Amino acid sequence: DQSPVEPPPPSQPPAAAGGAAGGMPGMAEDEIKLAMQYRDKMQKRLEAMTHESTSGGVTAKYDGQGSPLEVVVSEGALAGGPAKVGESVIQALKDARMESQKGMQATMMEMQKELMAELQASAPKE
Repeated sequence: DQSPVEPPPPSQPPAAAGGAAGGMPGMAEDEIKLAMQYRDKMQKRLEAMTHESTSGGVTAKYDGQGSPLEVVVSEGALAGGPAKVGESVIQALKDARMESQKGMQATMMEMQKELMAELQASAPKE
């Protein structure tokens, strides 16, 4: 049983949100552009990633954004009967999803470190 997902709040125009373009107080426009470039770069990295797991002859594959791409059931898995196939599908999906989530987290952390390093390198020296 799932509860309905609330839509995101409407975005505010930059002036109403405060700060430089995009409503990020304390960030210079060049910092915002850099952050947006990194967001796009991260999106491309995630789109290029895939994660898969096999359980009982069933292979599940997810993309780097956590969406299922494919489930392949081998002939050997079918020989185990419907209940066994069902269990294997569930396990393969769970494992592949977990790998996808780990991959997303690792990529986000790596990109965040890269962004912070670049922001620090470009910060004015006092």
